[in-house]
Amino acid sequence: MIRINLLKPEKKESAVFERTEREKTPATLPLFFFSVVVIAIVLLFFQKNSFKRQNNFLQVAQEEKNSLKEVETTLDQVEKQIATIIKKIDLINQLKLNQDTAVRIMDELSKNLPSWISLIETNFDGKVVRIKGKALTNKLIADYLYNLDKTTYFRNVNLVSSIQRVMQDSRFYEFLMNATYVPPLKPKPEPPEKKETKKVKT
Repeated sequence: MIRINLLKPEKKESAVFERTEREKTPATLPLFFFSVVVIAIVLLFFQKNSFKRQNNFLQVAQEEKNSLKEVETTLDQVEKQIATIIKKIDLINQLKLNQDTAVRIMDELSKNLPSWISLIETNFDGKVVRIKGKALTNKLIADYLYNLDKTTYFRNVNLVSSIQRVMQDSRFYEFLMNATYVPPLKPKPEPPEKKETKKVKT
């Protein structure tokens, strides 16, 4: 009795199918890897360009920052120069004011100085005048103190000390007095004259 195995042809077909699937699979894998590599290269290219643009932006921003620093440094130098100039101008004005004050003080001290009195030293600290001198008698010192007190430029004239000295058989009194300096009042500006408007008869 002969038996026929009908399953053998099916095994052959399945073997052929498996072989064809195996033959197809290696063909699709390289294509997939190739596409992945291409995509990676494209992404790398775009990323490189993006990094390059960002670096350019950073470089431009750094250059602008450096230029701003230079501008700020220049402005600081200009401000320092302006401050120095203003200080010099204020100093010059103060010196001019003090010069006028010193001239006025010395003029008043000299005009009111009695005979037989000489001044040794005069100091002024912006408000108080210190006068050092020598006289033959205390009466002359009192006269000088009285003369200064009468002027409009000095107030609170006080005798601090009066000491008798002897030098080469001559006697004199060395005195020290203080006085408050009163600066002159600045004249008030006159108001502008009003122009009379003539009425025109019609």
